[in-house]
Amino acid sequence: IKSADRAILLTGTPALARPVELFNLLNSLHPEMFDKFITFVYRYCDAHQGHFGLETGGSSNLEELHLVLQTHAMVRRLKKDVLTQLPAKRRQRVFLQVSKEDAIHLNAQMGKLTALGESLGEGADENDAYAVKMQKQTLIM
Repeated sequence: IKSADRAILLTGTPALARPVELFNLLNSLHPEMFDKFITFVYRYCDAHQGHFGLETGGSSNLEELHLVLQTHAMVRRLKKDVLTQLPAKRRQRVFLQVSKEDAIHLNAQMGKLTALGESLGEGADENDAYAVKMQKQTLIM
């Protein structure tokens, strides 16, 4: 994207609820404005230190971010305004070839995810649930 003369990025979901999801898109379009992740998350994601490191799931300065997006990056169309211009939905299954080694690895990861899901008993508190959530995210990445 960075070497292209022009770039258009499309999304069907507004991301202002979790501005951290916008950083890579904005950095691709305007690296001169959105050059440092850490600066972005402290300004727009209410970043703070949590139990497992920097928490970036919040939001802050949303009016400013919205103004920056409208000015430099965003054209917003509501579904109700463009629905008549869209083709009908098409659902399609896409089958992928997976090597035997990758299949073994994927099955092992799925087993770990299943075990993590089952590890939360009825007595689990919010901290336990959060720890399991973070472990699941680590396994998925």
